[in-house]
Amino acid sequence: MTGCRWLLVLALGLGVAHGAAIYRWVDSAGQVHYSDHPHGGARRLQVHPDTVAGPSADRLELRRRLLKAYDQEDAREKAKQARALKAEARRKRNCRRARNALQTDTHAAYLYRYDSAGHRHVLNDRERSAVEAGDKTAVRHWCR
Repeated sequence: MTGCRWLLVLALGLGVAHGAAIYRWVDSAGQVHYSDHPHGGARRLQVHPDTVAGPSADRLELRRRLLKAYDQEDAREKAKQARALKAEARRKRNCRRARNALQTDTHAAYLYRYDSAGHRHVLNDRERSAVEAGDKTAVRHWCR
């Protein structure tokens, strides 16, 4: 039956556009038929050209706005995915850096920092523990 409806829509759209009449009849098996030629027992359909001539300007504008909205939503979704990929790459990079810093600081014979005059200052045990604790915090934060 769906094919028959499409045939009707096509026939109405093309036939009315060219001024042709549309006929409907039911055969002995109960099947409904549509044609542009009269058939025995066929009934002529009253079709108004303005109802099948195509979409109205309002419908075209609505369709255009919907397509624009879909395009905008698609662009927002792609931008969101791009931000998520960038954030994930940043997280992985910072995780790798934090793990490297922890391993280096844990296995080093001694740690030092430069003071304001540019001289090396070797860290004592308390300062070293604070640096290692900071490294562990960074690993926990970035390496989820």
